[in-house]
Formats: sequence, structure tokens, C-alpha cells
Amino acid sequence: MGSLLLLIPYIEILQNGEIIDGSSKTGFIINWVKDFFQLNTNLEILIFSSVSISLIFFVGFFFKYFSSKLSTKLTFKIAHDLSQKAFLNLVRKPFKFIRSENSSEYISLISVKITQIVYGYFLSLYNLLNGIFLFGFLLIFILSINLSLGFTILFSLILIFGGLIKFKGRKIYNRGTKISEKNSQIVKFIQETRGFIRQIFLYELGDFFVSKFKDLDKESKKLQFQNQWQGTYPKFFVESSVLTIIPLLIILSITLSYKSTSSQGELISNSLKLFVFLIVSIQRLLPVANQMYVGIITIKGTQGSINDYLRLVNNLSFKSKLSKKTVEISFNNKISIENISFQYVKQNELFNNLNFQIFKSQKIALIGKSGAGKSTFIDLLSGLSIPTEGEIKIDEVLLSNSNRRSWSRKVTYVPQQDFFLDEPVLENILLGSNIETFDFERLKWACKMAMVDDFIEISESGLSVSMGENGNKFSGGQKQRIGIARAMYRNSELLILDESTSSLDFEIEKKIIQNILNLKNQTIIFVTHRLRVLRYFDKVYRVDNQKIKLENSEI
Repeated sequence: MGSLLLLIPYIEILQNGEIIDGSSKTGFIINWVKDFFQLNTNLEILIFSSVSISLIFFVGFFFKYFSSKLSTKLTFKIAHDLSQKAFLNLVRKPFKFIRSENSSEYISLISVKITQIVYGYFLSLYNLLNGIFLFGFLLIFILSINLSLGFTILFSLILIFGGLIKFKGRKIYNRGTKISEKNSQIVKFIQETRGFIRQIFLYELGDFFVSKFKDLDKESKKLQFQNQWQGTYPKFFVESSVLTIIPLLIILSITLSYKSTSSQGELISNSLKLFVFLIVSIQRLLPVANQMYVGIITIKGTQGSINDYLRLVNNLSFKSKLSKKTVEISFNNKISIENISFQYVKQNELFNNLNFQIFKSQKIALIGKSGAGKSTFIDLLSGLSIPTEGEIKIDEVLLSNSNRRSWSRKVTYVPQQDFFLDEPVLENILLGSNIETFDFERLKWACKMAMVDDFIEISESGLSVSMGENGNKFSGGQKQRIGIARAMYRNSELLILDESTSSLDFEIEKKIIQNILNLKNQTIIFVTHRLRVLRYFDKVYRVDNQKIKLENSEI
């Protein structure tokens, strides 16, 4: 803005070697500068203006550099905080909420949508506020030079960009919502494709999946282009229109003023100054006005991703269920299931008035057909799910929100298909334990109990072998043994194995089960479909018809 003011002496001196008359507004400002800095000749003013313009541009460069760096750094700090909060919400949200959400929603949110929010909202908000600040100062300066001209420019820009926002805003918002949906669909489809990878190669389904991905991605990119173009084309349209109209207005002004002006040279001189002033003013104002316009429409276009973030992260019921203080709970006698009923939303009741007891150090097997409720019972017992009615008591102490975390630390769960990090075997067995201070003797014992030492050398070099993505460098049976070793290392009071030996041959399965059943102080619940292993357990229960029955007798 200062450089705009200092261009005026250039125009005056280069035009006719004289400074603007002191009676004009710009002349008054320049005369004040002359008096303040004691500038006596046109050459001194020209040198002063040259140095001042250079300094203003130099200082302006560093100001823009550091402010841009600071705003970008702050923006990505916000992005990190948003991602961390979303991921924290993912791992701490109640189990029933995680089950109800599609995993692709979280993956899309953390990997794609938060970046869109950062660029589309926070960075655009910064640019919008910065644009408002610059626009305000430029406008004040223009108004101080020519009040009517300033208001004409202001109302023209408000009319043009305000009209664009009014008529295009809803479409941009709707496209932004669709873009957010498409991003989630693309992530979901990539996950599904990964699951079909064997069928893709065996059945030659590559072209089928590529075609479906092409349609999804094409629609997403088309919507992104449309929203991006809405922020791009007004700049070229408005700028070319204004710069085309200004010379015509100057010609009209000269024509109308020709008869009332005594000097043709003076008329042309004044018109030239007005033309230069208008061109410079418009050239400085238009980018700033367009910056504000782009900021507003980009914020509108990001609203879909923001809504998804708020929906998945800001869950009030989740916050209210978290207990600030964990009450410790002991397990020395028994677990009592009293009058438990449970059903998933909009599904049939899985348990109705269930009563059941599990005693400390008892080894029991749980059988039943698929869908009978075995895994649901395990979720209830471990505290992951909350019964619709009834109570779960540990040594006569009610399992509640205040002690649920304490109870979860006493439970180890081994699923049929355990999950693994793309890290060394050692880190996958320790999983959360400090790798610098772990108990190596206990680790060797756990690997021996799970017969991991049959295929991995229990040493620093042997355990440093990477498992690959979800353990794909190992067979299904080997992964199950590593998962059981992980459970053994935790050495929890209640060990639940849910079809955890289904990929093992009978001899290895029998040895591992016998090793587990020899644990004197641990309570074991073994879920299986293999009837041949049932004889090794203290009791066998069947989940059937909303009840849990002792084989040949109902509890």
C-alpha cells in the first residue's frame, strides 16, 4: 500500500518534472513527506521514493515469508492435533460404537479428510482474514484519494463476488459433501479389493475392479475440479472485464470534460494519472478480493469433511462414559452372570435372563453353532459389551464403568485371526510392553508354551524377523502360535481363546492346549468347534437358544 502512494511522485516527475499541487489530497501527503524528511528538489524526492519503495518491498517480502511460514506451521500443528484426536477417539471409543462404524470412515477421515479440512478450512480461513485486513487498508487508502471512486470500486466488487457466493455457495457445499462421501467410498473399495486379492488373480477380475475404481475416482475428481474451478475463473473474468472497461471510461471522461477544460495537455495529464491510479488500485484490490472469495467458497466446500469429523469424533455419550478414576477390582473367587439379557440394535435377542458362574482357575470349553452368541458372551464377560439387562459381578463386586478398565487389564483375548503390525516378531509378541525393559525369560517361556520356538529361534536375531503386513510372511498356523505367545507373555488372570488353534494340526493343537491347561492360577475359556479337544477341559458348555448349558444339562 505504501508503494502505491510512493508511485505518485514517479508519475508526476517522469511526466513533467513537477510534483502534484499541494491542494490535492495526494499532494498534501507528499508535501508533508517533503517537509518531514526535508526534501527540497525533485531529484531528492525521486531518490527518496526509490529507496522507500525498495525498502517497503524488501520488508514486505520478509513479513510475508515469516507470516506464511508461521501460518503454515500452525495449520499443520492443527492437522496433527485433529489427527491425534481422531485416532485417540478410535482406540478409546466404546466397543459398541466401533462395531457400528465402517472402518473406511476412520481411515478416510485420518488419512484424507483431515488434510482437506486443514487446507480447505483453516488455511482458507487464514487467507480470508489476511485478505480482509489487506482489502481494508487498500480501500481506506483509495477512499482517501478519491472517495467516489473508492465507493464505486467497493460496491462493484461486493456486487460481483457477493453474487457469486450467493448463487454458487449451495452448489459448492453440496459438491463438498459428495466429495467427502466419495473419498470414504474409495477407501472402502480399496480395502475390499485387498480382501479379494486371491480371487482377482485366480478369476482374472483385475479389469472388473479397475473399472469400478475408475468410476468412483472419476466422479470424485470431477467434483473436485468443479469446486476448484469455481474459485479460479472469477479472477480472470472480473480482471479482464474491469481492465477492458477502464480505458473506455477514461475516453468517455476525456470526451465529457474536453469542452470545460482550458488545456488539452492538462486534461490528458489528469486522465493519465487517473488511469494509472485506477489500474494500480484494481490490480492490487482484485487479487485480495479474489483471495477472500476463494477462502469463503473453499470453506463451504470443506463443510462435508468437517461434518464427518464432528460426527465421528465429538460423541457426547462417549465422553460421559469415561471414568476419570479407575477403581481396582480383584478376582479371587468367581465371575457371576446374573439375569443377563442382550441384543444388538434391530436384531433378535441373543441372551434372555442368563445366569452363569465361572470359578477362579477353572478351565472350560465353550461350543455352539455359528451365530449362537459365543463371541457376544465373550465380549460381555471381558467388559467390551454392556448387557441390556442384568449384572456381571467379579467376587460379588458389580462390573461398572468405574472398574471396567481394571477388569480389562486382567483379561487376555486371543481371536481366531489375530492382527499383527508390520514389525519384528518381538514387538508383535510384546505389543505395548516396553521393548527396552521386557522380561526375556518370560518371553522365552511364552514362546515355548505356544511352540513358537519350533519355527523361530528365540534370540535377538531370530525375533527381529519382520512379520510383514498383518503377518503375511508367516502361515496361518504360525500366526496363531505367535498370537498365543503374546497372550502367554501378558500372563493375565483370565485367558480367553476364541477358535485360536483352528489352523493347527491336531498334535500341535493338543500340546499347546495341554500347556495352557497346566497353568494353575489362570482361568481358561476355550471357544472351539473341534470336539476332539473337549475331553481336556474341566467342563464343556454349549451356547444355544439364548442360554448356556452344561452338556446334557441346563444351568
